[in-house]
Amino acid sequence: LITLIAVTVFFSFKGPILIEGGRSGFRIKRWNGFERLLHWLTAASFVALSITGLSMLFGRFVLIPVMGAKGFAAWADLAIGLHNNIGPWFGGFVVVMIVLWIRHNIPTAADFAWLKSGGGIIGNAHPDAGFANGGEKVWFWFICTVGLVVIASGLVMNFPNWGFSRDEMQLANLVHGTCSIAWVAL
Repeated sequence: LITLIAVTVFFSFKGPILIEGGRSGFRIKRWNGFERLLHWLTAASFVALSITGLSMLFGRFVLIPVMGAKGFAAWADLAIGLHNNIGPWFGGFVVVMIVLWIRHNIPTAADFAWLKSGGGIIGNAHPDAGFANGGEKVWFWFICTVGLVVIASGLVMNFPNWGFSRDEMQLANLVHGTCSIAWVAL
């Protein structure tokens, strides 16, 4: 809701941001078919993990009043199974994306100029961005740090037979929940 209000207020002051000189009709292929497929598999699994994870975390408070205890129990059983089976696939997708795209996400001086101008939103100039702009690079490095922590902590909880102690499992649960909520929020 806050984001929707912020976008509405921004748009009411700034208006539409037009392409300088209009559309050229020239198209540049930025991502190949495999990269687009990988992106959408990752995005779809992220949405599924977000829904199932948040419903496991907050379901007792939010969903039981709506679904009832038996309905929530059935949903929770399904959600846990989905979450635990989709999670490792998602982790693999993210690792492949990192390996494929790290070369495009090395920070440069141009990225700081891009971030300083909000990608051209602040002021009238549109800064050069190269293949990936500063915002995309910030998101990439967030995934390389917080995202990998979420994946690693999820694997700890998903595979307790790998020899983790109860204390390690509880820490993984806390870290996983905290970092996941930050990831979903961003």
